Amino acid sequence: MSRRLSSLAGTILLVVLFGVWFGLFRPVSLGGPATWVVIRGSSMLPVYDTGDLVIMHAASAYSVGDIVAYRVPAGEIGEGRVVVHRLVGGSSSGFEVLGDNNESVDPWHPSSADILGRPWITLPGVGRVITWLHQPVVLAALAAAVVVSMLVGGASPEGHERRRREIAPEAEPAAPPS
Repeated sequence: MSRRLSSLAGTILLVVLFGVWFGLFRPVSLGGPATWVVIRGSSMLPVYDTGDLVIMHAASAYSVGDIVAYRVPAGEIGEGRVVVHRLVGGSSSGFEVLGDNNESVDPWHPSSADILGRPWITLPGVGRVITWLHQPVVLAALAAAVVVSMLVGGASPEGHERRRREIAPEAEPAAPPS
C-alpha cells in the first residue's frame, strides 16, 4: 500500500510540475508565455551580467523606464537578434532603447510588436550552464556517456540483475545439521 501511495504522490508531483512549466515557463517557440534570454555583454550592468538567465513575459503595454527584451526589427543590421535594454523614449510605434551601461541609444527603434516581454524571473549565472550544455562537444560527450552506460548493461533489467549477483552473490543454502 505504501509503495502505491508513493507512486501516486510521485505522479501527482510530476503532473503539477508539468502544469507549472506548461502554464508559466514554456517558451514562446512552444506556444508558451515565456521568452528565455541569456545575457551576453555588459550593456545592462549592474542590473544584468553576462551569463544571467532572464525569463521574460509579454505585457499588454510597455512604457518608458521598462526593461524589455526586443527583437531587432526586420530590415535592420542585426535583424532577429534579441536585445535586453531599457525603454528611454518614444511610443508603442517606435521606442528609443538604451542599455543602462551604454552612453548612446540603440540604432533600432522597436515597436510594441518587436518587444518580447519584461523581466519576470532572473537567475544569475544560470545562462552560463545552458550555454555550456549547448556546446557540440558537451552534447556529444553526454550522448556517448548514455550509449556506453546502456551498452554496459545499466539500462536493462537483466543488467541490473547481473550486477546485483556480481556484487552480492546469493548465499548457498546451509547444509542441514546431521
